[in-house]
Amino acid sequence: MANISFNSPYLNGVELTSSEGWFFARKLCAAPTAARASAIESMGVDAWIEKQLNPDSLTESAQYNSERKAIFPSCFIKAPAGKTLDKNFYDTYHGGKRHKNYDVATYVLEAAFHRSWASEKQLQAKIAQFWADTVAASIEKSPDGFHDYVNVLFDGALGKYSDLLWELINTRTMNLFLDNITNTQFALNENMGREIMELHTWGTDKGYSQDDVVAVAKLMTGFKGNYDGVLSEARPDLHFFGPITVCGRTLENGGSTAEDMYATLRELIDYLTHDRGTAMRISRRLIQYFVGEHQDWQGLQQKMADAYLEADTDIRPVLRILFKSAEFRASGGQTIQRPASVLASLFASGKLKLKNTNNLSDMSVIYTPLYRVFMMLNYYSAGMPYTAPATDGYPLSPRAWINSTNVNSISKFSRFTNYISTWDGNAKDSFARWAEPIDWADALGITVGKTSVNDAARKVFVTLTGYSIENEPNIVGALATFAKNTTPEAVSGDARVADSERISSDDEVKRLVEATLTAPHFLLV
Repeated sequence: MANISFNSPYLNGVELTSSEGWFFARKLCAAPTAARASAIESMGVDAWIEKQLNPDSLTESAQYNSERKAIFPSCFIKAPAGKTLDKNFYDTYHGGKRHKNYDVATYVLEAAFHRSWASEKQLQAKIAQFWADTVAASIEKSPDGFHDYVNVLFDGALGKYSDLLWELINTRTMNLFLDNITNTQFALNENMGREIMELHTWGTDKGYSQDDVVAVAKLMTGFKGNYDGVLSEARPDLHFFGPITVCGRTLENGGSTAEDMYATLRELIDYLTHDRGTAMRISRRLIQYFVGEHQDWQGLQQKMADAYLEADTDIRPVLRILFKSAEFRASGGQTIQRPASVLASLFASGKLKLKNTNNLSDMSVIYTPLYRVFMMLNYYSAGMPYTAPATDGYPLSPRAWINSTNVNSISKFSRFTNYISTWDGNAKDSFARWAEPIDWADALGITVGKTSVNDAARKVFVTLTGYSIENEPNIVGALATFAKNTTPEAVSGDARVADSERISSDDEVKRLVEATLTAPHFLLV
């Protein structure tokens, strides 16, 4: 495959060059790596995309399966018939007693982050993050039900949006987050009714009225979200029965039972998701997510919206059109990789291995395996995936991710990738307790005592970022000098390392990784 070169509006004056495999890995993988870029090139772009669009055809690695079963065994499984995953967790490990739901939700988010770097289903994880920004929730407000909320995001990521939204709207998490748990015929709460139209489907361009918001809210009265069982939390005594009109469409909303309520709710979801306004909104958001904002996109949006409606809201034909479009091919450097994706990429590139077994019966340790990662991303960086800062999720605009907080957080990721064995080794939530130290020399193909420092610098930079630096001697020199000196002069590039000098220790390789983390190239997609 030929290399692709492009300029980014976020790194002026620098031409960026990478392989076609790396271009697609950056765009479509939740954790892009050199190995995944190579796999794309070996399989062919179209064949790789088709495999990823059908995740059930992919086989997970033995390492991922082993780690998930040992550390996150209640996540990404099928619950017994009729039960929610949250109910299954509490029944299996706590005798049915529900408590410390925030700690449980944190544990689930850690399982999702683990999946984002360790799973073979990379496009599924990437799209799951997109849906989490579209139908957003937060553990700060609604920690109940996160087993089910996150599982639905992944399982439904590459299917019909009408089915995905139906499943999400029925989770306890969403009903808490958007206050529908208090929405009754006696005290109307419009929040979920408003957001399902404004954020999840039509968008404000549809031109609906406040009367339509009230109408949808009435149709959603009495629903509490799946708690113990699936579709078992509808209260007919709290529901507003009778014909209701939404934007010219009258829903009979008849009957008197919970089953009648769910039938009407399904009719409402199908009505909202099959509208062209929804098709246009989702298509535009996908373009922002994958292509950016620096091209004419209206024509592509129309084609994607057509495909969405023709395929009965199936998102896969929409993605095929997007990924094969000229706009997508021309979008190199136009979008920004979020810090969480950078960290996931580093874990995958370093072949990070988790260890030990999580005792899910002990609430004092259940959340500890990746807790330091969770805290870093959720509170000291740009955010933890699958829990959003607002009802409209994380911003899709690339410019929103260009700030000092993101850049500074990436520079701190070395504690998770370079110093695992020495970082708070005795604490129960120590990363060292749950992860093996990364052997960067082995992962990057560097031989201590043989590989020259300058060659090692090139290898580290290209392997981790995917960008060529053949014409960037200053970057090579700065990285090599920092590896040997860790001095202000090294950072400023005033010192240089001779071409004949060799890498003399594993610590020097770690410093090359640490220095590479300061490069803006990590952010450019």
